[in-house]
Amino acid sequence: AGALMLAACGDGGGASASSSELSETEKSRIAEEYRDCMAEGGLEATVNFEDNGLGIDVTGEDASITEEEMRATEAACESILIDLDTGPDLSPEEEAQLADATHEVVDCVAKEGYVVSVSEDGMGIELDDADQPEGFDEAVYLEVENECFKQAVPELYAKYGPDSE
Repeated sequence: AGALMLAACGDGGGASASSSELSETEKSRIAEEYRDCMAEGGLEATVNFEDNGLGIDVTGEDASITEEEMRATEAACESILIDLDTGPDLSPEEEAQLADATHEVVDCVAKEGYVVSVSEDGMGIELDDADQPEGFDEAVYLEVENECFKQAVPELYAKYGPDSE
């Protein structure tokens, strides 16, 4: 089982550093520490620092890992990433708007044939790449997801989306 966490959310403020403010050395250290933590739980993880957030890809190293074990390992390792700003700083109103729109985005993405769900915090989308249609292409999926976000929350997309500066 694998899960790709895609979050278009911020932490609502605080003193965390933006991933764009981190040095490449610091990004590598964080990615390695997270990868090692996940490996202790039998999971393989990659961390990608993207222009508009943080991309994490997690897969089970063997089929004996249950969904519950995977979630427990992810929760145990989350503190490594907790101080990272994984997206834009949203106001409380924007966070509420995004949370409301996330279900709409999930429905939109599902209409395109992808199997997705709302993340536990309600602010992002979880995609299990093992459940996707044959020939799954992550780049095509991300285009679909971005278009769905653009339709659901055009103001937030224009302000914080991948094309914003």
